[in-house]
Amino acid sequence: MRRVTFSRNFTLSLSRTCQCYCKYCAFATHQAHVHPPEEVERQLDQALRRNAKELLVLTGERPEVNPLVAERLASWGHEDFTSYVVWACERALERGMLPHTNIGVLDKDDLARLREVTASQGLMLESTSERLMETVHAGSPTKHPAARLATIETAGELRIPFTSGILVGIGETEDERVESLEALASSHQRHGHIQEVILQNFVPHPRYYGAEVAEIADEASREPPKLLRERGHPRRPYRHGPALFPSTRSSA
Repeated sequence: MRRVTFSRNFTLSLSRTCQCYCKYCAFATHQAHVHPPEEVERQLDQALRRNAKELLVLTGERPEVNPLVAERLASWGHEDFTSYVVWACERALERGMLPHTNIGVLDKDDLARLREVTASQGLMLESTSERLMETVHAGSPTKHPAARLATIETAGELRIPFTSGILVGIGETEDERVESLEALASSHQRHGHIQEVILQNFVPHPRYYGAEVAEIADEASREPPKLLRERGHPRRPYRHGPALFPSTRSSA
């Protein structure tokens, strides 16, 4: 008999404030949003009561660029947002949960600070297509593929277990999808740190305001792994983003 195991996890959206203006995003806000310490602890206690063993800390990119967010962080004794994320991860560890952070493009110092309090970290590559910087990623400097690949590469140099992936259906070509996955495979071949690759297909939602509506079929997100394996890249765990499928995504 085959045994299937699972681990309960809890997502803490610590801040939805983001410096980016991605045309497809329904998560970010450009208003000041960051959960205060008492709310963080309340949510962690709730996760503990539900027997959660893992914590995903999810945030916008560089929320401290918002002056009100920066002011609140300082009032709580934090010089930057990474310091606050470290604090939240420490509170999770005290409760027996393993933190995983996905908070955007980071430099070596921030990655190293988080390494001390996390089981793993992550950053979606999204795409290696610089062309998308003129369309869906316009006004989003940290979505440039060079910046994201630099973070993924530095995480490898620091031997941080890492999750990454691509977005499917935001205007990229099929060749660009494969090129993006090959970039992740190459980084993993150098460092051996990528533990999971997410294939996250985009489905238009009520807040979508881009002009490039992309109804991408499920098959489109399943094809790149097969192509990579045919090209001799090592087998990696691939995961599809079910929250973005029409049958399961939230209407919020």
